[in-house]
Amino acid sequence: MLSQFFSNFAQKKAAFSMTPAAIKQIKELLKTDFENKMLRITLKSGGCAGFQYDFSFDSAARKGDHLFQQDGAAVVLDDKALLYLRGAELDYSSDIFSSYFKVNIPLESELHSCHCGKSVGTDETVGKHKCSH
Repeated sequence: MLSQFFSNFAQKKAAFSMTPAAIKQIKELLKTDFENKMLRITLKSGGCAGFQYDFSFDSAARKGDHLFQQDGAAVVLDDKALLYLRGAELDYSSDIFSSYFKVNIPLESELHSCHCGKSVGTDETVGKHKCSH
């Protein structure tokens, strides 16, 4: 029984991960920033799906933060963000019109991203807000 528990635990997806493109961009943005060391992702009320992402840079993790490091890049989530973004993946996209970080929510999650990629919510909040993007 205990071995089954560890087997299930080992097969679970990482709590939060980053694509190579996101890692590269975080490192690039922080290359000349000698004060900040990590990307912070928080959720704020609003957006077309109920919550909107807020991306900022920070110099240190705070009490209660969850630090995720991958290939030299660091992302920090507070408790609320981790609750909603568990199993998600941070990506970075760029084209001739814009460049942006995007959070990919796993299919098995109870959360849903708006098609704009800038907002996330639950079944109760998605569709109640109009997408303005």
